[in-house]
Amino acid sequence: MRVLYTKEYVERIAEREGFIKDNTEKVLRLIDALEYLNTQPEIKGKLALKGGTAINLTVVDFPRLSVDIDLDFAENLDKESVLQFRTNFKDIFSEFIDSGGYRLIEKSRTHYALDSFMLSYNGTSGNRDNIKVEINYLNRAHILPLEYRNINNRITDEPLSVLTLNPTEIYASKTVALLSRFAPRDIYDICIMIEKDTIKDIDLFRKCFVFYNVCGGKQDADNIDFSQLGNFTYDIIRRQLKPVLAKTDKFEIKHATARVDEYLREVLSLTNQEKEFVRLFREKTYKPTLLFDDEKIVKRIETHPMILWRLR
Repeated sequence: MRVLYTKEYVERIAEREGFIKDNTEKVLRLIDALEYLNTQPEIKGKLALKGGTAINLTVVDFPRLSVDIDLDFAENLDKESVLQFRTNFKDIFSEFIDSGGYRLIEKSRTHYALDSFMLSYNGTSGNRDNIKVEINYLNRAHILPLEYRNINNRITDEPLSVLTLNPTEIYASKTVALLSRFAPRDIYDICIMIEKDTIKDIDLFRKCFVFYNVCGGKQDADNIDFSQLGNFTYDIIRRQLKPVLAKTDKFEIKHATARVDEYLREVLSLTNQEKEFVRLFREKTYKPTLLFDDEKIVKRIETHPMILWRLR
């Protein structure tokens, strides 16, 4: 893509879609980064998009803007091979940073589990802004096969296919995020999921939720407290959600929380086997066959690095 951003170009897209100009430019830059990550020979096929950006650019019809790129390493390799990729990636990605006029700022960080790149730039409006690209290396085994999905063409004229997690898996981990941090963007995404009837296999969705919840959720999957879903204030919505919505979006938080609350209480009602999986995991015993009958799934996740790390 390598868009030569101009004020006129960004304003045209923003006006057409009804979004704030600065945030529209941010999404264009995110797409530009995704194009780079999915076309460089040394990187292509090794990083899978997940989270809100995957949802809003590849699953649903672009209801809101995205603010960052969340990726999983896509191959369950040994530790030494992963470390080698991380080193090589930083060298390769530096070309994108330099050629795009970005500056790597101090909020960028390297951790055992992930690398986070905070890229600062001067926007076409004259404002300083940034985009974030984060790669998780412990979640490098996945329940369902990864797939290539097309970026929604409402915001870019050029076709682009990117590697992503399966939508059911994306939404399951998004639900874990919602019930851990109770962020407005999460409840918005889950509400749209419900309205669009995106999830066809509820049992698989619930099992994926249970799995990702033991990987990193802040609540026990067999004892979820939904009460905080009702704690969103107008000020929180105004600051954290409204800037990424179209001006014509009539999103109503009370309606959304009620709908999400009812839906999740029903679909996240665990079976006895799922409860046993959670109970045993608390006791540091991992039995994926209690969640999944499919031998291929069990094979993919039996040595899941995040699970093994949690079991230490």
